[in-house]
Amino acid sequence: MKGNRSLGCFGGLAVVVVGIAALALIRRFVPSIFSAFAWVAGIAVAILIVVLILIIVLANKATKALKKETPKPAPDPTPQTQTNTTNLPPEQAAVINKGRSDLLTVRKILAKIHNPEICKSGYDVCSSLEKLLQALREKPEKIKNSRQFLNYYIPTLAEVLTKYHRLEANGVVTQDNTEKVENFLIDFRKASGKQYQSLFEDDKLDMTVDIEAMAIAIKRDGLLDEDDFVQGPVNEASIYDEPPLIIDAPENSVVVEDDMTVIDAVNQAAEKENETEKEKDLVH
Repeated sequence: MKGNRSLGCFGGLAVVVVGIAALALIRRFVPSIFSAFAWVAGIAVAILIVVLILIIVLANKATKALKKETPKPAPDPTPQTQTNTTNLPPEQAAVINKGRSDLLTVRKILAKIHNPEICKSGYDVCSSLEKLLQALREKPEKIKNSRQFLNYYIPTLAEVLTKYHRLEANGVVTQDNTEKVENFLIDFRKASGKQYQSLFEDDKLDMTVDIEAMAIAIKRDGLLDEDDFVQGPVNEASIYDEPPLIIDAPENSVVVEDDMTVIDAVNQAAEKENETEKEKDLVH
């Protein structure tokens, strides 16, 4: 576009120069008709200037329209946090570093994609994965359970986006391709969110057990009555995930109460067994 404008300007200048030279020759050798040619040349020059101005204005408008039609890749709205893995064992640090490397690859591909919806969904996924990696850095014991997600899911995400970018760059991407990738990114974000939530399931369970245990202690110490609890009536059996332990003995069974140890229960079962044997000896 710039080359066409430059060519038009040079052409216009050349015509003006030629016109001025022709007028000078006519004035010198044929003065009688100089006045007529002067008027004609002036009008021609004025028309030429107007045409050049119109060409420049139309060229600028076409350039601006072309820039508007070509969408720029959406910027990455999510900050990239640095996950420090220096305090982790080498194997765990390698898993986290690979996850970060794969995530960086995803961001680079998204920067090349022009579809704004794909970019937005992709950066939402990146934000979710950033949170997951940071949580794994703080909970390295959970890395083992997330290894499949880091080693397979994130690289596959990068492959899908790479193929979409290739189709888009070659102008062969279809609406069906775009919808499939959009749905894939939405599902991927849901999956990464659940993976992130799963890292805190133990914390949720421990918190619930601590609350219920404290409520039982408060009730037993007489600090609050049953109706005083905001959380409702306290069920002392709710913190036990398994039914009471039963110690089996010949013809006897002992239920382990809350304040009994397993050893006490075994001794109690043995005493019952001895009493039963004595009763049989007396009968005989």
